[in-house]
Amino acid sequence: MNLTLFMLGIGQIICWGAIYYPLAVLAQPIQAETGWSGTIVYGGFSLSLVAAALLAPTIGRLGDRFGARVMLTFGPLIGAAGLLMVAAAHHPAVYFAGWAVLAVANRLTLYDTAFLALVERAGAAARRPISVLTLYGGLASTVFWPLAHWMNGVFGWRLTLVLCAALLAFVCVPLNRLSVGPPPARTVKAPAGTPGAASPAPLAGRDRLLAFALFSLSLALSGIVVSALSMHFITLMEALGLPAGTAVTIAALMGVAQVTGRIGDIAIGRRFHPLDIGVFAAALLPLAFLCFAGGRLTAPLALAFTLTYGVSNGLVTIVRGAVPLMLFGAEGYGAMLGRISMSILFANAAAPVAVAALRDLAGPFVTLFVLGLLAAASFAAMAILWLRFRPRGDNQP
Repeated sequence: MNLTLFMLGIGQIICWGAIYYPLAVLAQPIQAETGWSGTIVYGGFSLSLVAAALLAPTIGRLGDRFGARVMLTFGPLIGAAGLLMVAAAHHPAVYFAGWAVLAVANRLTLYDTAFLALVERAGAAARRPISVLTLYGGLASTVFWPLAHWMNGVFGWRLTLVLCAALLAFVCVPLNRLSVGPPPARTVKAPAGTPGAASPAPLAGRDRLLAFALFSLSLALSGIVVSALSMHFITLMEALGLPAGTAVTIAALMGVAQVTGRIGDIAIGRRFHPLDIGVFAAALLPLAFLCFAGGRLTAPLALAFTLTYGVSNGLVTIVRGAVPLMLFGAEGYGAMLGRISMSILFANAAAPVAVAALRDLAGPFVTLFVLGLLAAASFAAMAILWLRFRPRGDNQP
């Protein structure tokens, strides 16, 4: 399992870094060269998330049927094709088409499919491997934001995307192929005594629907914040007076904070139910925005925000994989993640364009205030879920 996690983890760093994160650094160079508006440039990313949301339930069901190995083999190739289309685009139609192709790669390669691969192998005991895998994924922004910033300065944004496509095709495909075996004939059950093996029966009926709604709402609201900051964090910090180099350096530490939170979950998380981790992570998100309450920004405040936000986001990623496994069971896990992801991705899709418009209309501080309110609402939904469905007494893991 350790070698599997290592290879799958390196693949996740590259997939996240190549498919999801480059636009945060490359958006302004794309605008400068093409003359396209921010609405067009960020609109490609939003289109990709809408398409990914529409595809999520279907791809989740296909994952349950055919196994994660097929998805993780073809997904990076499709991602490489999408990046090459974006890199070659001289017209918005080609640019949008490239992002539509990247939507397919998004669903086939990122966490949901990687989590499915681990659940196929470990069943109800997959919580700890999920936590370990997210350690790798959390490094994607730390690696790829500075890397994309450097490559853009040396090669330009188009060749930067070509190089990212090469990493997907020639590194991710063999790594994923080697790390993920064919799906077992039936879901693997955790052996007796395995941490996380004992869990209550999956929720059913109205409780299942209510838990699904609350969990999806909390993740959708926090996802708006994460999606917005993934695209605009550096530009927001620059608008508030930080030098570009300082903003990029502080932003890169977000991945370090994510990994720190995930290490904490690996170290002590087994003592707590995934919902305990979920409500703690959700509480950190609005607390992070208090760094802007004074009406001015300094580098130490930006750093404090980045570290708190990063820990929260790092833990939420684990929660996204672990809570459905505990509440809804391993059977149909891929389809369940697909349904949850659909609501998250629809919410995320509007965030980059909406936040760009809000920033232009009302300024960076108002934008951050609105994002802080959404973070507080996400915590409220997660707190209700925790109060209603957190197992007590003998049902604790």
